Amino acid sequence: MEAVIVNILQNSRRHFSVLNLAILLTVSLIFAITGCDPSQLAELDEHAGHSHESSSNNQVEPEIHSNGQAHNQTNSQSNGQNPNQQQTPQIVIGSFNIQMFGKTKMGKPGVVSILTDIARRFDILAIQELRDKDQGVIPEFLRQINADGSSYAAAVGPRQGYIVAGQTTRYFEQSVFIYDTTKVELVGPTYAAHDRYRIMHRPPFVGQFRCLNVPIEQAFSFALMNVHIDPDEAHVEFEALREIIGEIYTNHQGEDDFILLGDLNDEPHKYHKYQWMRSQHAALPSTIKTNTVQTKAYDNIVFDSGYTSEYRNQAGVMNVQQVYGLSLSDAQLVSDHYPVWAVFSALESPRAEITHGDPAEVIR
Repeated sequence: MEAVIVNILQNSRRHFSVLNLAILLTVSLIFAITGCDPSQLAELDEHAGHSHESSSNNQVEPEIHSNGQAHNQTNSQSNGQNPNQQQTPQIVIGSFNIQMFGKTKMGKPGVVSILTDIARRFDILAIQELRDKDQGVIPEFLRQINADGSSYAAAVGPRQGYIVAGQTTRYFEQSVFIYDTTKVELVGPTYAAHDRYRIMHRPPFVGQFRCLNVPIEQAFSFALMNVHIDPDEAHVEFEALREIIGEIYTNHQGEDDFILLGDLNDEPHKYHKYQWMRSQHAALPSTIKTNTVQTKAYDNIVFDSGYTSEYRNQAGVMNVQQVYGLSLSDAQLVSDHYPVWAVFSALESPRAEITHGDPAEVIR
């Protein structure tokens, strides 16, 4: 028996030696042809290992629009969260129309899991189309967002009705700010903007924020105007926004950064003519589509580029279908819109005045 084992081992070593020789000859031939240095083989293998490790995380990043081009940015959901990867602290502000966001949607665990993950990718997320008569959706949504140890809070706007002439109110909806309390604070009370002619079905929901983790005298402060334009009366509401935004400016004396974000239900080249701001700029152009079927550019983040120099020239659309590997029909269960976002410096531009105030009461 021992002789048989020895014989097998000897044969195995002989075959193994022949195989090794064949491999060495093949590799040498490749190096000779390509000019590759064999000493680089370990380095190449190391890089390959990192590549496999990265792909195993299954993290597909959202598409980013910057300087008129779409491209990918590594770990874009972490912008403003890792000071070792950036010289200037930044925040990511997003907007997301979560179609018919109510009890029914919260009753779908798979959908809620995706929504909570989306929320955690932003320092502030403006949400449109909350439909929740009993006001229990956002507290539960926050509970699930913070289940991983996060510290998000929410400010919820008043219920606003969609009125049809000659009929009773068809439905009510609310706008919401979800924000990371370790990155920003809400300054002063939130409110629904005053529309003295009652033209808009859903006047903007307004909140003023200030960045944390930087000296308070240098912190970027800004007013967000969360809006959901009526698609059937878009241009009438666009006209009304001129006066409404002007009054919002008056309400925030000393503030010079005002950002309108939400579902505008029209494309930038159509609403820019209303000139709500002197140097009006939309973070996303009409060529970047924001609905789930990728046909419309309705969601956006708009500001005065003459004042809000804190904008880092990075913005984009988070393609939920691609990020989570969903079919189109499953992506539509999440929403008929995709989240949009833009990156801003957490430091105020030198000429801006800082508005101080007490933090508002919020849902935690």
